[in-house]
Amino acid sequence: MKNPTSETCTQLFAGLAVCAILVTAAPAALAQTYRQVWTTTADFDTGGYVNTNSADVADQLQLDLSQIETPYLWVSNSGSDTVARIDTSNGRVLSVTQLPGGRNPSRTAVDIDFNCWVAVRHDNGRLHKLSAHDGTEIFQTARVGKWARGVAINSAGHVWVSTSVDDDGRGYGWMKVDSDTGQPITTFHSPIGSYGLAIDPFGKVFSTTSWIDARADVQRADGTDGRIEQRWTLRPEIPEAIYGITVDIEGDVWGAVRYHPLVAWIDGDYSCPDDATNCAITEGAGLHRVIDVNDVLVAAGSRTGLRSGRGIAVDANGFVWAVFNDRTTNVQQSYAVKIDGTTGEPILAVPTGINSVGITPDADGFIWVVNQRGGGPGFEDLPCPDGFSGNGTVTRLRSSDGSVVGTYPTCGSAPYTYSDKAGYTLRSVTLRS
Repeated sequence: MKNPTSETCTQLFAGLAVCAILVTAAPAALAQTYRQVWTTTADFDTGGYVNTNSADVADQLQLDLSQIETPYLWVSNSGSDTVARIDTSNGRVLSVTQLPGGRNPSRTAVDIDFNCWVAVRHDNGRLHKLSAHDGTEIFQTARVGKWARGVAINSAGHVWVSTSVDDDGRGYGWMKVDSDTGQPITTFHSPIGSYGLAIDPFGKVFSTTSWIDARADVQRADGTDGRIEQRWTLRPEIPEAIYGITVDIEGDVWGAVRYHPLVAWIDGDYSCPDDATNCAITEGAGLHRVIDVNDVLVAAGSRTGLRSGRGIAVDANGFVWAVFNDRTTNVQQSYAVKIDGTTGEPILAVPTGINSVGITPDADGFIWVVNQRGGGPGFEDLPCPDGFSGNGTVTRLRSSDGSVVGTYPTCGSAPYTYSDKAGYTLRSVTLRS
């Protein structure tokens, strides 16, 4: 909506006043009330709409009641410097885009119009916006910094992007971008690098530093200007850093832990004691639970030894899905683990592909896993638009029981994507305040 936590009064031509009072579950400390009076319908229509319109019924503000849709899965084939647009109804690649001047694409995010925003990992790190219609590039943003990596979209349609390599001693580049023009709204360098981003229903931006610094930090930032509100270190409670990061409808943060069969469930509303912005969090004080998924991994065939968490996501029923690699062998067989999002109890694990990385739900009840080195059960050798299949694959599972639907080529090599690659988190969490 125009302001997800606002009281909006609109004065229309016919003298009809429409007042929409929008109430969210935001904590009292975060809740704010805004008032704006428009004198004409035309004035109101100059604003941006999210999940609302004034066209369905003349001179009335209406909610958009259409169901969530996720027609495309956007996968970065990092080894091929391409991005694949995959039809989520059948796994077929519809287009493969070679990014102009863009090497090593990584995280992708999908906006409300199903366009793709992809961050590229090199010294000239920036975002590329690709068309939902045919995958062609619409524009590039200005340079963010070295190795643009984290990318997420907020309820206003603005795109946040962060970097993971220090920019020649100036810190790590961050930028918030206007999605229509690609122009920076906010840009700055921070001493804190970012491996991934997620935005909750209240507009807060969460970031993980992953391996970038030794503290294994997670940060909560103001969604307006990027100011760090809280910086939490997970050590010694968790022995390693969070790799993938996501948020749920309650504003809690979930992370898969690197080099361990663990998932961190974090209270996204937690504040450090004594008004501090920087503290260690533990179970009961910032951490809801540290979840050990070892038993379900072993039951699914994983060998005892080194296991590493990768991507993570939340499905339509609130179940959390995380990817783990078995690193005891060179093959690195991988698994998708399903966790009860209300209790934190592990439910099951399902073998996927080789060195699986990202994971996402779609709007039709399926879970998609990106396999960086290919493999995966039920492979279907679907044709590629340019004839090049590469070694990358994606595996589709049923979210109900984890059963396999199929595995399909990404039409490129070494796909590497951890983020909201179908736009499901944007639609099911970020826009659901």
